[in-house]
Amino acid sequence: MTGKASDVAARLSRSLTPSAPTPAPQPGVASRDETPPASSSPSTERFTVDLSADLNDELARWATQRKRSVGRRIPKTEVVRVLIELLLADQSLAAQVENRLREK
Repeated sequence: MTGKASDVAARLSRSLTPSAPTPAPQPGVASRDETPPASSSPSTERFTVDLSADLNDELARWATQRKRSVGRRIPKTEVVRVLIELLLADQSLAAQVENRLREK
């Protein structure tokens, strides 16, 4: 890459400086020209699951034991994501979850 260090620093500074806030749209006024802002990554939502220390340790141990069969380290968050996908795709699993929730 060519360019002086000062040029690189100036570009970096501009990219780190917050842009001016965009004006809020007027209520009830919609424009056909408006498009949602493009994002570089898919939209995700973050949530927190509070686990007891014992349950957290068991999940970590389970994920660690699967490292050899899967061929890589498995983060607990990935296990939870896969469980959610399975829950939504498998009616028998969904029924099991519903039954467990009724018990509580």
